[in-house]
Amino acid sequence: MSDEEIKSYGEKGPHHGTLGEHFHGHQLGTDPEVHDLVVGDQNDLHKALKGRHMQMIAIGGAIGGGLFVGSAGAFQTGGPASVFIGFFVVGVQVYFMMQALAELSVVYPINGAFAMYICRFVDPSFGFACAWEYAISWLTVLPYEISVAVNTIHYWKGSQDVNASAFIVPLLVALVIIQIFGVKGYAEVEFALSAIKIIACVGFMILGIIIDCGGVPSDNRGYIGGRYWIHQPGAFLNGFHGFCSVFVTAAFAYTGTELTGLAAAETINPKKEIPKASKQVIFRIILFYC
Repeated sequence: MSDEEIKSYGEKGPHHGTLGEHFHGHQLGTDPEVHDLVVGDQNDLHKALKGRHMQMIAIGGAIGGGLFVGSAGAFQTGGPASVFIGFFVVGVQVYFMMQALAELSVVYPINGAFAMYICRFVDPSFGFACAWEYAISWLTVLPYEISVAVNTIHYWKGSQDVNASAFIVPLLVALVIIQIFGVKGYAEVEFALSAIKIIACVGFMILGIIIDCGGVPSDNRGYIGGRYWIHQPGAFLNGFHGFCSVFVTAAFAYTGTELTGLAAAETINPKKEIPKASKQVIFRIILFYC
């Protein structure tokens, strides 16, 4: 882009405009040395995500191994009251974080998401560190999620004798195939998988109510009610140590709600869809977790 084209954008030259705005296919970014807005060389994204995609990406990202599998360990180490308090406290923190991220994503829908916000408003070195930390966290989450999927498959009779690689390889191949179809393909797959997760959560809640009310003839416990809150193991298990251990599980379980901020630059209408997604998602997550 020539200097004449940059100057034609406004009387203030290349520093005029809004972070994340696009001009002639060039994105306005931040110069880390002087913290001014400059015209960068990044290409504009396809912007193929719709409102329904944003809703399901945020909900589906927060419903996974942390809820279906990790919560069981939290109950074993902390007890029901610790789990409730831990997930509630972390959920409140996630709510305020999502509101701040939604505001930034609407005003600055740039490529690079929240890592660029940290570079712009805190420090470039801190943004660099946070970006790598986030990337490494997902590099560890992916093997965990695949391991959870394989362990779930091994639950059924006849699958225990099958080598785990027979399930791991197809899952990895499926992930690669999804990436080939770009953001649109990812959005549709995530929409379908998130819908399945929601249906599963609703089914588990209904099943839990039936079991709690003693509706399973083969269950000798009969009506359960609040038995585990009052008697063994009690509301709080393993004391303060068990209570604190729940927060690790809760923080991990909520991982994924920030995906709306990552997808902001790919959204067709971020000013409309991101606030809607951030406001509605938190209440739906509270419904599923509490």
